[in-house]
Amino acid sequence: MTSPQPHPDLERLLDLVSVPRPNGSRALRRTARALRAHLALSGVPCRAEPVRSAAYFNELLGLWLILSGVGLLAAVVGPGGGVALAVALLVVLVPVLESGLLLPMVTGWIRVPAENLICELRATEPREEIVVSAHYDSKTELLDHLGRRWLLDPTRARVAMGLALLAGLASMTASTLQVNGAGWAILPLLISWVAAFPVAMFAAALGANLLLGRWRTPSSQGAVDNGAGVVVVMELCRRLAHGELTFRNISVTGCLFTGEEVQMQGARSFLRGRRADALPRAMVNLEAVGQDGGYGIWEADGTALTRRPLDPGLTESLEASVRSVTGVPPYHLPTINSDALPFLRAGIPAAVLSTLDRTHGLEGLHSPLDRRERVHAEKVSECVEVLVEWLGTIDREVGGREGTTGREISTDPRDQ
Repeated sequence: MTSPQPHPDLERLLDLVSVPRPNGSRALRRTARALRAHLALSGVPCRAEPVRSAAYFNELLGLWLILSGVGLLAAVVGPGGGVALAVALLVVLVPVLESGLLLPMVTGWIRVPAENLICELRATEPREEIVVSAHYDSKTELLDHLGRRWLLDPTRARVAMGLALLAGLASMTASTLQVNGAGWAILPLLISWVAAFPVAMFAAALGANLLLGRWRTPSSQGAVDNGAGVVVVMELCRRLAHGELTFRNISVTGCLFTGEEVQMQGARSFLRGRRADALPRAMVNLEAVGQDGGYGIWEADGTALTRRPLDPGLTESLEASVRSVTGVPPYHLPTINSDALPFLRAGIPAAVLSTLDRTHGLEGLHSPLDRRERVHAEKVSECVEVLVEWLGTIDREVGGREGTTGREISTDPRDQ
């Protein structure tokens, strides 16, 4: 099928969001101001939603992992006993709270102001809200998006935590036996040493990947992850605001989230600001779109310690929309970590859409391989058409369920 011709602004917007913009940086703040200005000039209603960002999440967690891993090894070799057990408990507890439960323990010590950019195209009467989102922050790591998978594998993480607890308990047992004069205390002591060593190596490797990425040069331009997604959301909102397309039964909220690369902080802040009775009906999140290969739809979303399935109904309708626009079915991809996760945790159905690069696939994200040349304006326009098709499907579903055609979306400021 022939791809739609891109809007003239798309190339300029893609250049704008193809610069390194890590959390807490001046570049990220400049990008936010530039995006707001462009939306205002385009006539798109947009509000800046303040976020208190733990911008150095990766660096602080990386430092903690290195220190706690080395500290465990030092504790079992040195004082042992209760000290080793206490350190082992911290080695396990902090990652579980930070990654599994999304509760900051060491990463919230430094916070800086940031903002989500929210484009609300509300109907004149209450109706169901659909969120279309992308994040505008970027990240660079020592290992790229695929290379780090070995370190972020949930099974390996759980094995490392189990070994840490084993090292602490064995060291405590050895100390107790030594106090009681037992001659075989050397056995649990050796077990504690053997168990602590791989934990220290694993924690050091994972910690270094998080801690040192910000200083890697050249840095990721964040064009694929996730500048192209930002441009898709902005173009969709522009077309809605200008009346180039309308939906009768749904309201569309375009969200440009900050802080996705630091544990989805922007998306989490957005949902915390909502009443339980005012949550969106559904959301679709864009990650790594605009590349020249086929589309991919993800099956699950999560962190190294927690995963949730993405909504099968939304995934099916999104797959049908891709097939309708392109004539080609999308790939099914396993697990991603994205802004969809907080929505899933809040009980909101979510789906995640990506594209693949014909040469690199999804390789090179969070690395210098993520650069402007990998994004194509024609594919960005095509992605907008996929979303238009998908939103039309949702609109018809809502109208059929409510037995009404409703009214068209209004962008009158008095209705916002």
